[in-house]
Amino acid sequence: MQQLTRKQIIIVLALILVIGASIGFTLKRQFGGPEPPDETLAQLIEKIDAETLRIVAKPLGDWQEWPVRDGKYQNPDTGKFSLVDLMKCASCGEKIPAPEEPGKGLSAMESGITTADIEAVEAAYRCPKCGGPAFAEPGMGY
Repeated sequence: MQQLTRKQIIIVLALILVIGASIGFTLKRQFGGPEPPDETLAQLIEKIDAETLRIVAKPLGDWQEWPVRDGKYQNPDTGKFSLVDLMKCASCGEKIPAPEEPGKGLSAMESGITTADIEAVEAAYRCPKCGGPAFAEPGMGY
């Protein structure tokens, strides 16, 4: 039986290291990456019921696991999918439902939505509480 030289042993160990690293990398990609810190998951995030205007606050970690359909979260009181992101009205300062974004979830190229389309939605959106314009300046976002 032939003796392995020092060079051959180093090559074999290097190959084992490379194979082990590639298996580890593949497993990490397959089964997810790091989790956000507990402090981040504990931050309270508010959503507003688009129908009743009732505000519901839950930790971010709870919202990540909460039932959602078409961008709306399930209301724990009614069971309806009516909880949406909120914004402050520029006229009265109250918390109100944010308007649905045109082409939400799609890139600008996929949806064909332009800045003018977004500005038109913002200019037309009225506060459900005071009736005034909800945006101070359309196109500035919320």
